[in-house]
Amino acid sequence: MSRWRWFLAQGVLFLGAGMLFGLSLAFGSTGVWVGFAALVSFVVAAVTLYLGWRERRRMLDEEERSRRRRTGA
Repeated sequence: MSRWRWFLAQGVLFLGAGMLFGLSLAFGSTGVWVGFAALVSFVVAAVTLYLGWRERRRMLDEEERSRRRRTGA
C-alpha cells in the first residue's frame, strides 16, 4: 500500500472513531473524557488526511518532473 493511501485509511478510521465518540457523547450519559477523545480523534484525522494529501501531491509532482525530463521539455 502506498504511503498516501495509508494516510488516507488512517484518517478515515480516526474520523469514524471521532464520529462514534461524538455520537456516544450526544446520546449517552458520558462525561468530558469521551468528548476529549472525540476531539483528539478529529484532530488526528485532520492531520493524517493532510499528510496523505501532501504525500499524494509530492508523488504527482515527482511524476510530472520525471515526465518533463524524459521529454526534454
